[in-house]
Amino acid sequence: MDKLRNALKKLKIQASVAAVTLIIIGLMFIIFRDTSLEVICYVAGALIMVWGVLCLFTFFASGFKTASGDLALGLTLVLIALLLFIKPWVITGILTVLFGIALIIDGAVKLQQFAAMNRARIKSRWAVLVFAIVALVLGILIVFDPFGSTIMIFAGISLIVTGVMDLCAIGVAKNWKDQAAKNVIDLDDDDIKEVEEEDGK
Repeated sequence: MDKLRNALKKLKIQASVAAVTLIIIGLMFIIFRDTSLEVICYVAGALIMVWGVLCLFTFFASGFKTASGDLALGLTLVLIALLLFIKPWVITGILTVLFGIALIIDGAVKLQQFAAMNRARIKSRWAVLVFAIVALVLGILIVFDPFGSTIMIFAGISLIVTGVMDLCAIGVAKNWKDQAAKNVIDLDDDDIKEVEEEDGK
């Protein structure tokens, strides 16, 4: 149970950082879309670097036992952050595309979480599936850019929506923790009954 609590605590911290990062960058896309994109690159790079490092820390601190999605997402985010720092003038042309890719990966990670919750029969797993599908759809739309000149606004809204969903996912994770704890307790009770029955024989 201690390992479960620690893992879910790290998940909560990671989800909170991800949510705040996406919401702030989304607001910057909408509010500062007509100003220097290089400024957005630097600020976004700092936020994304924190997010990426946290994903990598979660993966390595768990002894490589967490979903590989944390490693993939962490490496992708760190790479994007470095590009935003080193060559912002190059990245500005594909800035929205990069964030679209980040949303697609985020959606893929949520799909992995749904698969794990589905195996454990967690009731709230369907909310995670919805979050995953929404993130994937928004990411794909941003990458293929069917909105033309309004892509910055759409990308900003998409990032904010995904950030809000990540905040909601924190509540889902708490529900997962409570139900997982109940399952462990029930399992222990069953084990005790089996032992008692064997002793009685």
